[in-house]
Amino acid sequence: MTEELKYYNENKHNLLKKFNDKFFIINKSDVVGAFRTEKEAFFGMLTREETGIFLVQYCSAKENTLYHIYYIKKKYTH
Repeated sequence: MTEELKYYNENKHNLLKKFNDKFFIINKSDVVGAFRTEKEAFFGMLTREETGIFLVQYCSAKENTLYHIYYIKKKYTH
């Protein structure tokens, strides 16, 4: 389990209050962005200055929610 997924699981209750029905990005133990759609979250993650592991998580009261873990080696430019 990554540090990001562990952070989500340990803080799900508080995150649910803030980000219900949103996609958000976790880097290490910080929420670094929240978005309405998965596509917005993905591109929001790519434009971050940081590199490393990012968790894109859909926050919902449902038990099984969608998440993706990405490893970004360098900043995205277009």
